[in-house]
Amino acid sequence: MIRKRTTFKFASESEDAEDEQHILDEQEQDELIEKLKLQSRTQDKVYLYVIQAVIALSGFLHVIYLKSHTNPLLALFPISQADTPLRPTSLTILAIFIHLNLSLLTYPNHLSPINITPLPYVYLFGLCAVAPGLSLLLGRGWLTIAWWSVTGGVVWLAHTVHQTTQRREESIARLEGLRYVAPGA
Repeated sequence: MIRKRTTFKFASESEDAEDEQHILDEQEQDELIEKLKLQSRTQDKVYLYVIQAVIALSGFLHVIYLKSHTNPLLALFPISQADTPLRPTSLTILAIFIHLNLSLLTYPNHLSPINITPLPYVYLFGLCAVAPGLSLLLGRGWLTIAWWSVTGGVVWLAHTVHQTTQRREESIARLEGLRYVAPGA
């Protein structure tokens, strides 16, 4: 029995696209994967710049707090009742250390002039909980607790961006593994 070879037809715009599927040949697969890689690299650069800006801004505010001991959130949320702020210099230095560590985590490794291994995110989350936890235990106001929680929020944001980037890279690698040979497609 001889089978008739049917040629591939693109689904016209008037036809239902779900009925017919386009089979990609090797070149189309490579082009699609390269396009996805380019989009991924572009998004990664944008995310990297945004997270570095957030880390720099938060770190700058902590340096200002180190000198002035004035809660920067008071500029946004002025309160009539004065709260006795939690002002240990050691907690501010810890927050600045966490920001420096985050900078190392988000800075591309191939551009780093020195070889320093930053702490992983697991340790950073633990270190970030010290100041807000102490504020809660000492019964400070919500603004003081919120200020000391900013560092944890920045770490969470950086961790989320890092995970998203890794998942995207893994997805593209899995897609590359699914390449197939389709002669005549």
